[in-house]
Amino acid sequence: MRKDLINLYELQLQVKSGGNSSNERVRTFLNEVFKIGFTNDVSDIFPMDDFLYGDFLILDKEFIYKEYLDFLNNNEEIDDVLYHIAENDLERFNALCIPSVQNIDDINQIYKTKKETEAIDVEENFSMEASMSYNFEERDDNVEMHNTIFPEYELDKNKGFLNENFVRRIREQKGKKEFSNEYFIRLLREKKELDEVNNIENQSDDVLEPLKIIDIHADILDKMEINTNDHLKYNVYARMRIEDYVNDISKLRNKLSSVFSN
Repeated sequence: MRKDLINLYELQLQVKSGGNSSNERVRTFLNEVFKIGFTNDVSDIFPMDDFLYGDFLILDKEFIYKEYLDFLNNNEEIDDVLYHIAENDLERFNALCIPSVQNIDDINQIYKTKKETEAIDVEENFSMEASMSYNFEERDDNVEMHNTIFPEYELDKNKGFLNENFVRRIREQKGKKEFSNEYFIRLLREKKELDEVNNIENQSDDVLEPLKIIDIHADILDKMEINTNDHLKYNVYARMRIEDYVNDISKLRNKLSSVFSN
């Protein structure tokens, strides 16, 4: 999906107007967000040019949920899957959500707003720059250090920003503290980003049987002929619908139990 399809103001206007802004691009955007966990991952949509998933999540949930229910009216096969999970596969779905997003509110802890992300970046950049400046304040052996570290990254062309051009740029400026600092700031940022991705996507691997997660998607595909993926756990509105179904099913069972016990 185009990252410039809509901006945050257009989305906020749609919410404030109660859906009366008649912006078809907002409708298209919402439909794609609502498909997270089915045909889409979070990363298929976010980040948008103007906002992040975290910015979307703090919008009026009651209004967005009503929009989601309208979406389900036109996509009954998705609603059927959510009901199936609530009635028959809740245990395995909860296992998919543990431990990172066991509760719906936990999703907001993973996906920050753009403002929060920028504030964190500024703080971390300041801390890293201060740390690197301190570490290199009394060092004169930068050339030897570069010769020791660079070969590992020079051979690995998949190291993102640590590419040949960047290595060449630093080598041309050997001995300058600012370039040494920049190298290590980028190295630390790369490690942090990789750790965060691995934590979000893989932190449950140590406590769950991988086959259980695979099986829930395979079973849904086999029984209902619709694809699902692990990002269903990050779809706030799908999870709200599942919770509603769980509550409805529980109430119905209690009523039936009461009838047969009399």
